[in-house]
Amino acid sequence: MPRYHTKSDMFGTSKYYRELSIEMASDRRNQEFQEVPLQPTIAATPFLDGLKRRELILPRCALCAELHYYPQATCPRCFSSELDWVVCSGRGRIYSFVIDYNPRLVVQDQPPRVIAIVELQEGPRIMGNLSGIANDRSKVRVDMLVRIVFEKLDDETTIFTFAPA
Repeated sequence: MPRYHTKSDMFGTSKYYRELSIEMASDRRNQEFQEVPLQPTIAATPFLDGLKRRELILPRCALCAELHYYPQATCPRCFSSELDWVVCSGRGRIYSFVIDYNPRLVVQDQPPRVIAIVELQEGPRIMGNLSGIANDRSKVRVDMLVRIVFEKLDDETTIFTFAPA
């Protein structure tokens, strides 16, 4: 059972600290973890089904006409639950990007990846990896035209990336 205690800092303010027993930590280290498959939310199901059909489908609010990403059960603008699903073109411009120099990728002999926020022609911004640029990351820039590309991983999973238009 964790114990709690207080400690005063140099200003006399009391702070609460939780002390974990060593036995609890060692018990957790010895546990075997199972991989649990991801279960999509009900709100994301039409979006994921669209990806399987190689379509970008986003929710649009029936009241305020706000098109938004990520799929959720209510409109982020007016909080209405009346949503329609719209097929989007998948074309847009890079709004922002970052080059991810993750050390794990270097160990696996993979080049750094470009993660971009793309502003779609229809309005919403959507984040995804940028593919189709080989090793020439110097050509990536803000306002660069891109299009969506779908990649089927298995029978149940299709993902999207963006590529130069």
